[in-house]
Amino acid sequence: MFEDEMHEMKLLKRGVDDSEEWLCAECGRRMVLKVDKGIERIVKVPGDEQARHYGGKFGISMNASLATESPDSAANAEGHIIH
Repeated sequence: MFEDEMHEMKLLKRGVDDSEEWLCAECGRRMVLKVDKGIERIVKVPGDEQARHYGGKFGISMNASLATESPDSAANAEGHIIH
């Protein structure tokens, strides 16, 4: 069985509304994350939808299979789940 291909997303910029724009250099996937009331993901360019996308900031890297929604998690305060 083949494992999912992994692509790393990089934070490009932050908006004045605390939104974040992320880019996958490997396939061109581009998305905006809005985190004001939970996490809202807006995919602008889908890129390779078969690949698992991950990313992080402040030295924390997460992917969807490792994340929890716990409000006590330091990763939720500093890193966002991307897929």
